Amino acid sequence: MKKTIILLFMCLSLVSVGAVSAYEGLGNVEIHGFISQGYIQSTDYDYSGIKTEDGSFEFNEMGINFSTTPADGLRLGAQFFARDMGELGNDNIELDWAYGDYRVNNYLGIRAGKVKIALGLYNETRDVDAVRTSIMLPNAIYVEQNRDVYAGLKGVGAYGELPGGFSYQLAYGVGGVSAESNLLIDMATIMEDRLKTGIQSAAAAAYEAGALQLGLPAAIAAAYGQQQGELAAAEVSVESPSSATPLNTQNASLQWAPRFVDGLRLSGTWLFTEIETTMNISTPNLTLAGVNGGNTVTTAVNIDNVSSIVGSVEYTRGDTILSAEYNMIRVDIGNVLINGNPTDIATTEVIGWAVSASHRFTYWFELGAYYSDWNTNVRDRHGKDFEALQGNRHREERWMRDTCLTTRFDLNENWIFKLEGHYMNGLDDVDFGNDPDPDPHWYLFASKLSYSF
Repeated sequence: MKKTIILLFMCLSLVSVGAVSAYEGLGNVEIHGFISQGYIQSTDYDYSGIKTEDGSFEFNEMGINFSTTPADGLRLGAQFFARDMGELGNDNIELDWAYGDYRVNNYLGIRAGKVKIALGLYNETRDVDAVRTSIMLPNAIYVEQNRDVYAGLKGVGAYGELPGGFSYQLAYGVGGVSAESNLLIDMATIMEDRLKTGIQSAAAAAYEAGALQLGLPAAIAAAYGQQQGELAAAEVSVESPSSATPLNTQNASLQWAPRFVDGLRLSGTWLFTEIETTMNISTPNLTLAGVNGGNTVTTAVNIDNVSSIVGSVEYTRGDTILSAEYNMIRVDIGNVLINGNPTDIATTEVIGWAVSASHRFTYWFELGAYYSDWNTNVRDRHGKDFEALQGNRHREERWMRDTCLTTRFDLNENWIFKLEGHYMNGLDDVDFGNDPDPDPHWYLFASKLSYSF
């Protein structure tokens, strides 16, 4: 399947060389595309669903887009996209974006179709390898595993420029959540953690109180309660759902490029989505004699909202680009019916931030670096509560801190080669198997060859 797709893309690339003459009869049709093949390897463990410990070529992406302006102010376009990132994508072709865009004036433009989502400075161009130095964008801001959520939405949008150097974008519709999205895995993990914590505390208190009523000494009653609480928590599990349905997605962006500071750009973006899904949830049987196994129920879960707010600043001076971004994600699952009883799942806040710098030394060479810091639960920033729960859990799974050094070589106007190295501190999204004491300090190396036209 992969070879077929690549062959098709190569044929389309050859056709595009004569696109102007071939499509004169259809009007001003522009065809652009890209294809990249990378290699990624880590010193320890597998990362982000890719078999990186042994090295993997399952690290590629390709896209082709068409656009035309059939009338003044009206633009139509679409892009087909495919990628392979280990367990993600598998080179399945999807309609990445497709919309009609009518520009009324400088203050107002209207879009309808599958429109891009504005999130941070670079989300709308994340697929265009030629516009940046690094292979991978900072994961604390641009979570590649959740690309399906952040790529676009089906609906309508408006955009325009305002006095004083301001510009805005608004969009409303239905987003995308695929079965392979890490967002669903994250939802299941959040629910499991919250349920384990709540049930462990409630069971411990109930059994301790019962032991005290039977006349047992306080110390023994407390120990018994703690034991039964740990057993109850061990019976809690939440399976990742196989599908999800996004219900409502909203997106807003405001950028400011002050005219009194050349090269400065500030941005604030907001994304909100509601999701409906079904999960298999296992909870313990609490009997008078103690915790006695568990039972599994299939429960419909309406995730009240997953929202992301990103604040960004970028400064460009000559061939140097500096940027800093801060990302706050709020996950509010709300009430879930478990065994007929409404159970509130506490809100989780995820925080990420990144700083980056790049400089073009010659027309063919760029050097860049960034630091990215990602924490999956602000209330348990150091992972102590996570590690205290039953199972092979480690507090370092709460975070990923990535220090990256990257290089870019422009071989010609179409071909780009990149090399980069990452020093990683953390175990979030890392598959360390049954290792009882995984090392949170490890390295990741990546290379990529890209062609665009």
